[in-house]
Amino acid sequence: MTGDGTAEAASVWPVPTALGVAGLYATAALAVLGDAVPPWSVAVAAALAVGSLAVGVGGWVCRWTLSGAGEPTRSRSLDVAVAAFLVTEAATFGCAFAAFLFLWAGPWSLRPLPPIRPPATLAATLVLLASSATLHEARAAARRDGTGAFDRYLSVTIGLGALFLVGQAGEYHELYAAGVTPTSGAYAAAFYGLTGLHGLHVLGGLGAMAALRAVGRRRGTASEQAAAAVGRYWHFVDAVWLVLVATLYVGVRVWP
Repeated sequence: MTGDGTAEAASVWPVPTALGVAGLYATAALAVLGDAVPPWSVAVAAALAVGSLAVGVGGWVCRWTLSGAGEPTRSRSLDVAVAAFLVTEAATFGCAFAAFLFLWAGPWSLRPLPPIRPPATLAATLVLLASSATLHEARAAARRDGTGAFDRYLSVTIGLGALFLVGQAGEYHELYAAGVTPTSGAYAAAFYGLTGLHGLHVLGGLGAMAALRAVGRRRGTASEQAAAAVGRYWHFVDAVWLVLVATLYVGVRVWP
């Protein structure tokens, strides 16, 4: 029971969310095994993990949006859930970065480094930063109950996120064409692992935003609380990308 005497229904959405996170670890493990597993197994595991994560996060967003979550107890519950989720995600990336830094500082050479195009990296960074700005505007529109502006800004954010993924896929294609695969060395394994993990989180964020937009259109109004929750996740994903650029793209070349 909540403080006002109403019953709060149990949520099933943490289950697919947890399965999706576990699937990301399984995908990373399969990728590390390289040629020891069929190539399609990594793609299948990644698709299942992202799908489960998108269903869980999207379901959470829909539940809180459709419930008209504006009550103080519900607001605190959602804030705690999002904070706990981001802590686990920070731990995931923290472990991955720690492993990379261990390789970087250890006796294993990260060279030769694969060719990276600085203009493309800069463009991808600007795209993600712009998406954070447009999502902030979407949240502000939701606070004003400006459904039309909310939908427009959220659509632009989704488009920018998709553009980032297209650019990432193009970078992977160029690296594969140059003979750089996840099994090409310590740096290549770290590069594909970290950027791939980040890309999966971008995809999950796009799924959550698509669900948020669909629910907003259905209700004819936008939930500022749900928009804030998705916004915190998206800003976290953007911050991780900045750390990736500082280490994987710049750091290893400036401080070999």
